[in-house]
Amino acid sequence: MKKILVLSLICLFGLNLFGQYTIISNNIENGEETISTTYVDGEKIAFSDNENAYIMDFEKDMFVICSNAQQVYMENKISTLKEKMGKMRNLMIDELLKEMPAQQREQMREMYKKMMSSGDQPYTEKVEVKSGTATEKIAGYNCKSFIVSENGQEVEQLWITYDLRVFDWAKMRKTFAFFGVPQSYEDTDIYIDLLSNGSIMKSIDNETGDITITKEIKKGSINSKRFMPDPSFRKISALEFSKILMQEGDGEEEY
Repeated sequence: MKKILVLSLICLFGLNLFGQYTIISNNIENGEETISTTYVDGEKIAFSDNENAYIMDFEKDMFVICSNAQQVYMENKISTLKEKMGKMRNLMIDELLKEMPAQQREQMREMYKKMMSSGDQPYTEKVEVKSGTATEKIAGYNCKSFIVSENGQEVEQLWITYDLRVFDWAKMRKTFAFFGVPQSYEDTDIYIDLLSNGSIMKSIDNETGDITITKEIKKGSINSKRFMPDPSFRKISALEFSKILMQEGDGEEEY
């Protein structure tokens, strides 16, 4: 899902001066293949994964996430996401502690604070990017290959086209850097510089084997309803929605 989000945002900033686009991608995650569709209209973008749908409107400073299964959604300003995440962290700790015996709460509160604040620590690994020898035409665009290494170990292969208009990668990373510090190699200057004049069309995660590849980019009118929550969905608070996300996470992993 993370890579779908990144590629969707790359398409947004790469194409935002050219009109309305529909981007179709193939995604292979954990050996399962899915097709994702991203809709772009200027500085508006909408896409979804198996559980949730996401809508971002940078002109209106709006971020929406919808739970398809629960038929609910939450809405927040993009500009205040970082502040909201900090408040949500404290609210979630209170929620997690609510059912615990009083004598355990303070000890568990400190433990949860440490766990949830781990993202406050800046990313300090050594990242290198090298040009690959492979070239490929993807979705009609000529692409060059690159290899990203972390502490000397190859972590990702990228195919980038420089035929699309430059997107503001730094703006995108800043928007979603909830903790204000680099969180992964994708937040480092060397990685951002690599993409400053192009767009990722294909990526392979060397650790998981997950692949995301753009199959088609279609230009044409898009129904404005694509950029609004389903009218039958109910709006809920960020805290309520966070509980849903936690439940989804508990269904995927064992602790």
